[in-house]
Amino acid sequence: MSTILNQFNPSFKTHLSKPNEPKTDVFTCLSCQVSFPSSDRQRTHYRTDWHQYNLKRKIVNLTPLSAADFNDKVIAQQTQSRAEMEKQGLIYDCTLCKKSYNSENAFNNHIQSKKHLELEQKADEEEEDDDEEEEEEEKENVPHSDKKMTAPTTNNRVLNPQLECLFCLQASENLDSNLTHMSKFHGFFLPDIEYLKDREGLINYLFKKINDEKICLYCNGRGKKWHTASAARSHMLDRGHCKMAYDESEDPDQLLKYYEFGVEEDNTAPLEGNADELVLESGAKLGHRKFLKYYKRNAARKTLAPEPEEEEKETERPESLCRKERRHLAITDGQEQDMKKTAEGIKEATKSKEFSRNVAFKQNTNQTLRARIQNPK
Repeated sequence: MSTILNQFNPSFKTHLSKPNEPKTDVFTCLSCQVSFPSSDRQRTHYRTDWHQYNLKRKIVNLTPLSAADFNDKVIAQQTQSRAEMEKQGLIYDCTLCKKSYNSENAFNNHIQSKKHLELEQKADEEEEDDDEEEEEEEKENVPHSDKKMTAPTTNNRVLNPQLECLFCLQASENLDSNLTHMSKFHGFFLPDIEYLKDREGLINYLFKKINDEKICLYCNGRGKKWHTASAARSHMLDRGHCKMAYDESEDPDQLLKYYEFGVEEDNTAPLEGNADELVLESGAKLGHRKFLKYYKRNAARKTLAPEPEEEEKETERPESLCRKERRHLAITDGQEQDMKKTAEGIKEATKSKEFSRNVAFKQNTNQTLRARIQNPK
């Protein structure tokens, strides 16, 4: 066999003479898809981070990275770690809450917290109040001639509640389109609109409560007091309070100016009975609900006195027995005395059975108790 291989492949003989030498002069790395001229460089490559990184990518079925891409990735990671090391020495201060944090993530979480946002809102409101006071002082100090020359600002413009939204102040063409906008975007509606007679007056009344009294329509003075109308509007938009209270907190005299409910006639006049009972024309009696527990008992209704013939018939009837006792009755010739005797005998028999059963129960419990005491476990 070796002679045949030597004839067709002359290098086979040289390979047999030098088995420790490699067959080819090219050495490759399948993970990184590169080749090397010598085995020493191949072994050195196997110890590099580039080769180890490509091995990990090969395990998860990812394509290998070239040497240039790997170097760029290493440089980006080094710059990021260097920036994090520099940030470790920084201290983040919140002047509004008077707190300090060592990390950027903790500082960002604090800025997004509820307490910080509430304090920020209060600070903004105080700044607005200070600005308004300063503007008022400036107006007082400006002469009358200069006041005429100044142009009106947007904050002092006259609002029209019929054409502008009560909550976002968006302008509309007419009142119907304004109500449609408030219903679609804010969920606002006018309650009991079928009884509403003065729609424009009710809108003006709600606008004065927001703009002049600076209160929320739904809280209606029960919650926090606001310093400005814009703060009250932002509260209603944030909390979903874009609706009327329409409860006991609202003044009914004010609402009745805009509603007309009419007078309902009551045709059910009491004919008889006391203050807790009403008798209708049909003869039906209506009782007070405080006596509901007595009505539920289904007590026997009062009837007229029976006639003497009916009383005699009732006295002639034998004593009624329960179903369990009736099944023990035998067929008789219809004499009343025999039926009474059998009924009494059945009752006595049932009583004696119950008595003997109770005695047996007591004896059984005494015996078991005695056995437990004599033979404890």
